[in-house]
Amino acid sequence: NTAATIAEALRLRSDDPFRVALRFAAKWHDEGKKADIWQRFAYGSTEDGKWLGKMVKTRHPSGLLGYRHEFGSLLRMIHPERCNTTGVHFPGDDEAKELVLHLIATHHGGGRPHFGPGQYHPFNTAEVESLQTESIRRFARLQRKYGWWRLAWLENLLRCADQLASADGEAEDDPADAEGSDA
Repeated sequence: NTAATIAEALRLRSDDPFRVALRFAAKWHDEGKKADIWQRFAYGSTEDGKWLGKMVKTRHPSGLLGYRHEFGSLLRMIHPERCNTTGVHFPGDDEAKELVLHLIATHHGGGRPHFGPGQYHPFNTAEVESLQTESIRRFARLQRKYGWWRLAWLENLLRCADQLASADGEAEDDPADAEGSDA
């Protein structure tokens, strides 16, 4: 995939934690698009077990009620059992998991450092707020660990892989990010 190609071009070893995190995040970053609210927005459906990831036409973003698929992906990765997400086996240790979750949260530039309020069924408001707070703390921990510029560089590796894959028709994501900004 495109993330692997970028990692290879940067000469990241196959066991390099950055490469491992990048490839895993690239595989799972769009899980939040499986949510019914996002599928309605993109004129898709999950009724037949398939979901629409690439957007050709969308409804007005107000219909998302604040939903961001990046945060939806994060929720699905943290609580796969609540969202019928299967096959999630994080690579590496807890630090690798932290980096993966952060990369997924920031793959469209949101989640840096936080997400605004939104509807995230099946999670209630208190659960969403708790996970939003943890996302902010994760951002701060990773920024202390990797520094401002290295963390931003890592975030942009996934963003670039996502956009290149979209342009090549490989990924299910739209680089234009029609959901708008939550900044």
